[in-house]
Amino acid sequence: MLIFGLKIKDINNMSNAKVVSFDEIPLFTYGCLTNVNSDKYYYSTDLGQIAASFPWEKLVRYFEKKFSQSKAKTGRPRVFSIRTELALIVLKSVTGESDRVLMERLAQDWVYQRFGRVNLLERYENYTILSDIRERYAKHFNYKELQKIFAEHWHEYLSRIEGVLMDATVFKSNMKYPSTVELLWESIEWLHKKIAILSKLLNIRMIRSKYRDVKRAYKKIITQKEPKRKQLRRVIGRELNLLNKYLSHFSELLSKIEQGEKVLTWCEREVYQTIKKVYEQREAQYEGKAVKNLILRLYKPYVRSIYRGKRSGKWEFGLKYHLFVLGEMVWIEYVSNENYNESRHLESVIREAEQYVGHRLKYAAADRIYATRANRKYLKSKGMEENFVPTGRPIQDQQRRRQQQVLKQELKAARNSRMEGVFGVLKEHYNTERVRVKRREVEELVIFFALMSYNSKMHSRWQAKEKEKEKQAA
Repeated sequence: MLIFGLKIKDINNMSNAKVVSFDEIPLFTYGCLTNVNSDKYYYSTDLGQIAASFPWEKLVRYFEKKFSQSKAKTGRPRVFSIRTELALIVLKSVTGESDRVLMERLAQDWVYQRFGRVNLLERYENYTILSDIRERYAKHFNYKELQKIFAEHWHEYLSRIEGVLMDATVFKSNMKYPSTVELLWESIEWLHKKIAILSKLLNIRMIRSKYRDVKRAYKKIITQKEPKRKQLRRVIGRELNLLNKYLSHFSELLSKIEQGEKVLTWCEREVYQTIKKVYEQREAQYEGKAVKNLILRLYKPYVRSIYRGKRSGKWEFGLKYHLFVLGEMVWIEYVSNENYNESRHLESVIREAEQYVGHRLKYAAADRIYATRANRKYLKSKGMEENFVPTGRPIQDQQRRRQQQVLKQELKAARNSRMEGVFGVLKEHYNTERVRVKRREVEELVIFFALMSYNSKMHSRWQAKEKEKEKQAA
């Protein structure tokens, strides 16, 4: 029996050749996959619909140009092609599977293999290659430039749109609810382990400290549901004293080594610098001073608290996205880890949306926070209809007033149903409810490709409907 043009006995004997590109083998032309139904099944799946609408060639050219301009010419040799690496990033965004599970699935599932245009002949054990791929692409990633590529590719669909919807949402980062006690203890434990390693390396005794006493106090306080304020402050004070002692001793140990901080990996150096900032910020906060850009988690120093005031929770922790919807497709206008007022971005949304559709828009629908005088004046100057509550004197003409009310109600209903529906689908089915990566650039990369995957699926559905209409008309 032949699978992908290779005999089963050959596959079992091939221990060195792990990866075979689909450019080297005819696609699904052998054995059990010669059936035409395999194509039909593939394009009925979510991955098949996404693959059919993605501008793969343009994306490959874009990143080829970015990589050629990069100063870093050395590094691990590329195992997969750019097309396959992009497909793996999309798979991570769409499926939400861990890197280990994704590589195992890639070795077994022919739909995954066809989507990535790669055939793993056996399990690829080094699953950390996926995180390396995301890190590399995140360095050369610009969502504004990539969105233009997607908009040009889907211009036939976008050119029919006459209105834009807009709103902001937070894509939560995968992290525990932050607390000062846990953050300081996490920093202490990291330094304690590193000090133990360096002390053994330099053949000196471990520093004497109150580590065990502080650990006992920390475990006692975190088991309490609502600890008293004085007890909490006492434990934080003890943690700050111990952290200060460990920081000064750790710097002394590094000074005794010829390489200094270079003995640490780049990741460890980042954590070390973060711990220094954590100590400075929490020390100032302990003394009653106001602190800006407060670090909440040791391994995600870019995450900030964003006040939302919702029933599920007043605070959210992640990147705040200002999005706008054209038809069924969602686009990014602005992203920040800080809280901001989205009403100030209405003009830039209109400009960007008109650039994508290629003509002037007639309608705009947004939440009541956007109903400022400046925004009303701008939309009036553009001759656009909106869904804001009217101000000033009511229109005297009854028929015209009724038409305006009906239009505003329709725009409001469209915004409420479509925008909230898009947010729900993205968070539930495209794994953006909790983004499970660590660096901000990688978070933006994963969220962007999740959004574009959703758009490509909407585009595939639109194309299918258009084909049905053409068949009926014929």
